[in-house]
Amino acid sequence: MRVVKNLVKTMQEEQKRSVYYYRVVKGVRMGVQAFGIEIERLDMEGEDIINIERNSVECISPQPHKVYDLLNILYNNLVSPLHLVDIIGEYVDLYIVDFDNDFQCIATN
Repeated sequence: MRVVKNLVKTMQEEQKRSVYYYRVVKGVRMGVQAFGIEIERLDMEGEDIINIERNSVECISPQPHKVYDLLNILYNNLVSPLHLVDIIGEYVDLYIVDFDNDFQCIATN
């Protein structure tokens, strides 16, 4: 998977700083372009990383605008990697048909 967009947000809480990375990733699945999302959170004390959390959904849609819209929702609401699937699960279920449409186009060509 290749990162095609990266948004960064930092939150400071007393001694701990959390840096969130929200990424759109791109790959190819069965000959079809697929876009997904990865969220990573680094927890730091000073310059030391004390914890890393990461989660991703690699194949959300072949339509990048849908995935960019989801990424912005996650970024604007400071969604943790731990809650990624909970938040976008219904969208992923809806967008899966986008792949069916692209597979049909490939099959008829």
